[in-house]
Amino acid sequence: MGNKFFIDILYANIQKAKAFYEATKEVDHHGMQGSLRENFLEDVLRPLLPKDVGVTSGKLIDHRGNQSNECDIIIYNENLLQPIFKKTKNDFVPIESVYYVIEVKSTLTAQGIKDTYDGIKSVKSLEFIPGYNHGGVHYSLFAYSSDLNDDSSETKRIVKLNQIMDSFPLGSFCVLDKVYSYCMNDVEEAKRQMEQESLALKATESLSPKQKEQNKQILSFNHRTICVEGVYFCEMITGKQNIEARSYLGGIINTILRIKDKTNPHLGSYIIY
Repeated sequence: MGNKFFIDILYANIQKAKAFYEATKEVDHHGMQGSLRENFLEDVLRPLLPKDVGVTSGKLIDHRGNQSNECDIIIYNENLLQPIFKKTKNDFVPIESVYYVIEVKSTLTAQGIKDTYDGIKSVKSLEFIPGYNHGGVHYSLFAYSSDLNDDSSETKRIVKLNQIMDSFPLGSFCVLDKVYSYCMNDVEEAKRQMEQESLALKATESLSPKQKEQNKQILSFNHRTICVEGVYFCEMITGKQNIEARSYLGGIINTILRIKDKTNPHLGSYIIY
């Protein structure tokens, strides 16, 4: 179970981010509008990270001088190679230091998803110094809203628009107040989870509507395992205190801690359930 104090504080920050998003809708300059939202997401994310993990924006570079496209949020290891300028908001970060690249969208659209894939492709074209690849860069997408209606699947659209790579490159994505979804790399575990969920649903068929809802919350915490074009995801719908956004942020924290120290507990769980 999560820590109530941690959850309450993070929920308040998420609500603040939503209010900030609404307030900047009227900003005419789209670049300024986007930068404001990206900066605020950093304010929500940064306090959750270890002190030796930095957050900036800009481009990734490699030892041969190649550069990626611009990245909205770059999470990196401050104990390795430092960003070139450090104190600016548009920096150049050596790829060997980078844990995560997060793309931020005001409203998630098909074109925005395609742009995200183009950015990922530019990062994947960079070359690590031999022996310094800590497992590769993780890619994620965060959106404050979406142009899809509530009944449409964000996961299906994101997978279907992946036309530039053989494998699915996004580790996770979140649409605030709607859904959080992460890619399950262990296919056998994903299949087992899908089977368990199917059995659980069958077991509830004889229950009353109220009992079914209670059982669903206890068993799955509002999440389900789905398969889209051969790619497996755990998909969580929005719920109490923005559980989809808290789970998204908790997943990022846990991934970084696993890279840094494989013996570290899943501290992201403090803010999830």
